[in-house]
Amino acid sequence: MFGVFWSLYCNTVTSVINVLNVRKKNHLPHNYFMLYNIDQINNISDDFISGKIGVLPTDTIYGIHASATNFDAVEKIYTVKERDKDKPFIILVNSIEEVSNFGVKLNPQICSILETRWPGPTTIVLPCTADGLEYLHRGHFTLGFRHPNNQFLNKLLEISGPIVSTSANISGYAPVDNIKTAKDILGDKVDFYVDSGKLVSAPSEVYKYENNVLIKLR
Repeated sequence: MFGVFWSLYCNTVTSVINVLNVRKKNHLPHNYFMLYNIDQINNISDDFISGKIGVLPTDTIYGIHASATNFDAVEKIYTVKERDKDKPFIILVNSIEEVSNFGVKLNPQICSILETRWPGPTTIVLPCTADGLEYLHRGHFTLGFRHPNNQFLNKLLEISGPIVSTSANISGYAPVDNIKTAKDILGDKVDFYVDSGKLVSAPSEVYKYENNVLIKLR
């Protein structure tokens, strides 16, 4: 019995030492998360609710994120990315029901489409005619939604609510697959980083629902 406990203790200490060595080697700041648990997820949620923006892993690539209900935080991402103001971000949600909070009328056909493709790396662009959401749809009157297939993100979304998402790069440049590169590019322009190692994944598929037809855009 002692041998089992000793083995568990040694493994835990080794993991902690490895994390500390990585942090020391790369001179990582306090706002750089190497691991995440429920306390860290709560902290990230609080950061989003307070208007901060951060780089997080998704089920495809690393992205810059902010609360989808915070106008100033969304505008900050446009500035950080140097992105055209007329290009909307996608919105990550934790359920189909959350989509209706953004002025989308969920008919049986739309629900069936979402149930078939979610959770997963598929963005569905849907009509949005609600007032007050111009800062999200940027005059297009459509919004792209994705329910990611990622345990960490889904737990975060459950607590924080929907967040906007866009690749962690400067517009026009290639997306990054690791936090170090994101940090080199974005630096202190974002408030925090969450590391999940190197992400290797195919780009997400994008569909648009229009006139009762689902059209593949990518």
